[in-house]
Amino acid sequence: MILFSKTIGTGQDLVILHGLFGSSDNWQSFARSISEQFKVTMIDLRNHGRSLHTEAFSYALMSEDLEDTMKSLGIESCILLGHSMGGKTAAYFALHYPQRVRSLWIIDITMRVYAPHHQIYFDAMLSLDLQKTSSRN
Repeated sequence: MILFSKTIGTGQDLVILHGLFGSSDNWQSFARSISEQFKVTMIDLRNHGRSLHTEAFSYALMSEDLEDTMKSLGIESCILLGHSMGGKTAAYFALHYPQRVRSLWIIDITMRVYAPHHQIYFDAMLSLDLQKTSSRN
């Protein structure tokens, strides 16, 4: 799957993967601040932002999506930055596509299994009647 992405700047390729409740939009200010040193590509992972939303969801699939997207963008290898869920995706990607990762930056996550603790938020979001919602407020 080719994911939605935005790229700014020049220099070494830096690819950013957002966290569970985020999207590429969360990283725009940071990307602009380093865009003179790096060519920053911010990606919306599967089921997030403007990328395709499907029933299928796993770190393996997100890693394959990243590989497809990097190929489509002509990125041979990169510095890969992942935040939270994006950090786990980045680590999985680095294990399976080591030739694609020059450096791995993982933010706000450890490499262990966490007990489910977001279910209350998922339930609240799933209970929303989106037909009656006109804004994020």
